[in-house]
Amino acid sequence: MKTKASPSKPRIGPVEKVPRKWAAHFRALGRLRERILQERSEHRVAAAEPEKGHAADWVEAASEKAEREIVAAELGEEERELGEIEAAIERIRRGTYGVCEATGKPIPAARLRALPWTRYTLEAASAMERRR
Repeated sequence: MKTKASPSKPRIGPVEKVPRKWAAHFRALGRLRERILQERSEHRVAAAEPEKGHAADWVEAASEKAEREIVAAELGEEERELGEIEAAIERIRRGTYGVCEATGKPIPAARLRALPWTRYTLEAASAMERRR
């Protein structure tokens, strides 16, 4: 039985043609995306659990509150990472992947392997950080 692809989830698979130069990055981004989607799903389930509301003591209540805040922070980070991954996949499709958005220079392969969704060379990213 075939399932319908989610509209918010672009198709990534062997059918899609990408430049050979970026095929490994495309697959890595797809795997990262799937892992984060799974983690996000698990965190959403945890976040949806009702608060117990009757903690035995203040330490237990504080611990439960901290756990909920951690899950909320993780969900936010997962959303940010998914956005970056989706943007990188789209750059591969458009043919702009691996080019620094600030300088127009090629992003070194080692940086792309370490951070496959990066938009910037290390130098450009460092300069941007210093300006903040």
